[in-house]
Amino acid sequence: MNIPNFQASSNAMRTLLILAALNLSYAAATPLCEIIEGWTRLNERLHQEGVTLGQNLAAKLDGDPSIAASARFQNHPSGLSPRLAAQQEINEALGAAEEARVGLIGDQGATEFIEVATTDRVVSSGISYNDMGRGYGQLAASASDSGITSIDQHLALVFQKQRIKFQTHAALVANNYTEASFLKDWTRLFDTSGNFLVARQVHIDLQSGGNEGIIGNIHSAAVLKNRGQTIEYIDPDQVGTAYKQVDILTSDLMIQTGLTSNTIKGKIGLTVDDAVAMAKVIKEMETAHPGKLYKFSYMEGEPEDFNSVIGYLNEALQYPEVAHSRVFTAADFIKTPWNE
Repeated sequence: MNIPNFQASSNAMRTLLILAALNLSYAAATPLCEIIEGWTRLNERLHQEGVTLGQNLAAKLDGDPSIAASARFQNHPSGLSPRLAAQQEINEALGAAEEARVGLIGDQGATEFIEVATTDRVVSSGISYNDMGRGYGQLAASASDSGITSIDQHLALVFQKQRIKFQTHAALVANNYTEASFLKDWTRLFDTSGNFLVARQVHIDLQSGGNEGIIGNIHSAAVLKNRGQTIEYIDPDQVGTAYKQVDILTSDLMIQTGLTSNTIKGKIGLTVDDAVAMAKVIKEMETAHPGKLYKFSYMEGEPEDFNSVIGYLNEALQYPEVAHSRVFTAADFIKTPWNE
């Protein structure tokens, strides 16, 4: 392991020594050696700009003793005190973020990440900081690949705006889907094999605060990938110019996503005549893209919620102005629950 030489503050060096000496008793998806290298490299880069993350994090933890007092850091497997265990785990996350794509993590984003990582809902989430950190790095890499510039400032805004969303949106709060869950979904999307894009519009919407449907798109895609689907593209409402009313494109599916079963029912229509518009879209998409079937995904609701609209949609597909042979069943409405 190659640790570069640099003059760090006493707090930053102390944290590095803690990390280097630490013998984790739990499995980390990113090897400890890589985490240390990532954290060291990040601190070296920021130290040259006059920033010391170790000091920022230490100040945050010292200013809010309740973080270290949480059950997460009591009797820590490392044997560290709760205060040092909290510092170690969050530094580990920053190191893992740097390792996901070198050079994209900066002071502004890291500072806002620390704010997210120390909220009670994230501390108590049970999701590992390693997963959160890797998700942070993958979010940064995806934004860069989509054409977003000034990645550090962009991510700082994403964390700021989404922090409001995750503490105020009723469905996210009720289902305990937190920023930790969201970052873990980015890890699930990109940590395994696969080469696909998340559209620039997704990142723009996240930066602006966006609607929660964007969060649903990412979560649904992560669940589908975890179930074995090959994701090709994620884009709100329209993938490129070729796929209308498609949020997630896989190797064999064109998926429109809604947060709830009621959302999906509203998109289809609550009468046969209303369902004709969706039937026309389905025929157009399946005709233009043979080998791919049009389906729906949702986070909340039950399969029986779709009993009536399946009938409306199938009848609309038989209308003369549509005339498409596809027959929908309950299996074409895929539940990707928040807790999966």
